[in-house]
Amino acid sequence: MRKIDITTNTEPLTKAICNKGVSSNSGFLLRIKFCIGGQTSSPIFLLHIVSTVTSNAKIPTRHKMEKSSVIKKRIEKSLANSASLDSIVTLLKSLLNLSVIGSPISMLLSDFIPTRRFLRLETFVEELSQEFKKVEDKVDIEYITTDEFAFLFEQCFKAASENYQKEKIDSFKAILVNATIDKSLIQLEKEFFLNLTKQLTVLHIQILNFLHDTRDYIKRKGLEENEIQGHYKDFIPLIFPDIEFDTVKIALDDLNKYGLTELKSSQFGVMTVSSGLKLLGDRRTTSFGDKYIKFITL
Repeated sequence: MRKIDITTNTEPLTKAICNKGVSSNSGFLLRIKFCIGGQTSSPIFLLHIVSTVTSNAKIPTRHKMEKSSVIKKRIEKSLANSASLDSIVTLLKSLLNLSVIGSPISMLLSDFIPTRRFLRLETFVEELSQEFKKVEDKVDIEYITTDEFAFLFEQCFKAASENYQKEKIDSFKAILVNATIDKSLIQLEKEFFLNLTKQLTVLHIQILNFLHDTRDYIKRKGLEENEIQGHYKDFIPLIFPDIEFDTVKIALDDLNKYGLTELKSSQFGVMTVSSGLKLLGDRRTTSFGDKYIKFITL
């Protein structure tokens, strides 16, 4: 799997990162090589895209087969000589220009995606530097000069570039800060929590935060405690109004399998005399879940 070195492809961004640093100790960032992307499209995938595009384009029927065949041969030849992901993206954009949808997609690839990614990373670094300043006296300076922290930084930086959701970006930011001040966790635990955060969706994180402190989460959602009445199927839609109840149940079971929560969906069907918050309780996360939430929260 080929990776793109951002130190050679996006020089201004590297400079921005190096200028931020941690307090007056920005030098350690100079030796970290960031990688963004890392995934290359397979020839079969590209051929499928172009076949779909050309079949939907307004091209006379008798010319479709011929044009599709020519395009496929061009792709195969170019992929054989391609040295980087940039070459594949350039090829894809040039081929898409042959279709009616080519222009907007080409614009998306050229302008919107790189710009939005750059802005996310710029904001991420700015906010990260501010958070480090808040805990400057607690930061383990020796740790941030190690390969272990360099690895965490690179992975969080890459993850921040790939995720647009605030909850996820805030989690990666917290991981970097807490990794430098929390000495109760060994490196393997830090990396495990990082990988777990990559796998979990925003819905998983929202449910976990809800079960970690139900009353506080309800308050932050603008709900009154007396609104939480009835059984799970009655009040869960109030707390997660845009999500199907069955989807919440599946996400909850994922969290339970990871050992993060005590609650699981099979308990939703159990009839009890309790209801609302009395049924739910103040906290339904495990001690492991509490430890994880602490690590991904500022």
